[in-house]
Amino acid sequence: MFSSKADLHQILIVATLAMLGCSGGGGGEGSAGGFGADSANFGCDGGCASQRLTAEDVTLILQQGVAAADALDVAATFAITDRVGNVLALYQMNGANGSTTINGQIGATGGLEGITVPATLAAISKAGTGAYLSSQGNAFSTRTASQIIQEHFNPGETEQFAGPLFGVQFSQLACSDLTTINPSLSSGIRAGGKLSVSGLIGPRPLPLGLSADPGGIPIYKLGDVVGGIGVELDGGYRLDRDINDYDNDVEERIALSAARNGFEIPSERIGNQIFVAGKSLRTVDLSYDQLDPTPLELPDLGSSGSLQSLTFYSDGTIRAGALFGETESGVLRTTRAGVPAAFLVNGAGAGRFPTRAGNSLGGAELSAGEVDAILDSALFTAFRLRAAIRTPRDTAARVSIFVIDHQGVALGMVRSEDAPVFGLDVALQKARTAAFF
Repeated sequence: MFSSKADLHQILIVATLAMLGCSGGGGGEGSAGGFGADSANFGCDGGCASQRLTAEDVTLILQQGVAAADALDVAATFAITDRVGNVLALYQMNGANGSTTINGQIGATGGLEGITVPATLAAISKAGTGAYLSSQGNAFSTRTASQIIQEHFNPGETEQFAGPLFGVQFSQLACSDLTTINPSLSSGIRAGGKLSVSGLIGPRPLPLGLSADPGGIPIYKLGDVVGGIGVELDGGYRLDRDINDYDNDVEERIALSAARNGFEIPSERIGNQIFVAGKSLRTVDLSYDQLDPTPLELPDLGSSGSLQSLTFYSDGTIRAGALFGETESGVLRTTRAGVPAAFLVNGAGAGRFPTRAGNSLGGAELSAGEVDAILDSALFTAFRLRAAIRTPRDTAARVSIFVIDHQGVALGMVRSEDAPVFGLDVALQKARTAAFF
């Protein structure tokens, strides 16, 4: 499955990044300012039935993406994930740039700045970002991430406060004790104390964390977010430092072209329908009407490029995604405090973070009953609040909640139905930050 040299190269890159990180077919012009597709609107606000990407869906999306790249005379690397980050396909066209260089464009030094990494890693993080940031109530992308993680909000507006999710790009990493590793893809590498579970149990880590490089968007099916697609080809892993214009980004164009014919972003959920601090968000800079029609004859994937194997992420095949909300996804629906909710489970369907008392070291600690009371109160309070980043605007807030003890040990968790997946790791990190500081 792997050549020894290529396998070793990929293993070293992934391990190094994990350590460093721990230190025609569109729906037509949408009503939301020309962005998003009206045909993808199903009125979903979190209660619509969950869908899944089939292997046939993944194949079609890849073929449409390759056709779009061919029409632009470029070669790209593609990744498609499900909603909990399982890589359903990793594909590289013949002649595609095999690497990309991280460039924050402000002359920073240290960390991952200036490091050249495989394009496959970038594509996976971009796809996972589109899936992890989105829900039935909001459709966000790597471009949205770029807007909300920079040192000013909006980017380029000096004297403004930092982006509302400044620093969130350092979540979803392989070093997190919340993300899971698939042992069948680990090539024998030990994953430490991480949950190692086969199948589709997520959330899975993103190799570069959340991405801000345009070219990663969510994939929808019948109103439900079912995954994301990431496209990498230009050799630069960047962010958008100027959002006062509308870019004709080739990676974003190909991603949008790939996820058409039943997989478009709903115009009701597009970023410019959602306002933060009085400023509208951006999902994409291109409308579906600006894309070339999907050709009637789609390319053969076997002759246009090849599926890629990557330790921890892909075995070089195309597979179906998990049905979100069921045990197979690692996020199981339930009801708590009279509110639709969900919690993280292992392969056997048991809770990964069951309610427990704090570890006593001679001081006051939370009891299991107190932990339950806090979780119930927080969940019910969110249910009574209006969401700030969802449409319709009278929708309840959807959040992830963790309670920890003074040592940072998780004592229990719950999440609102349809809360964005990225919030799981972030909520745990927030709780630990508050306690440790």
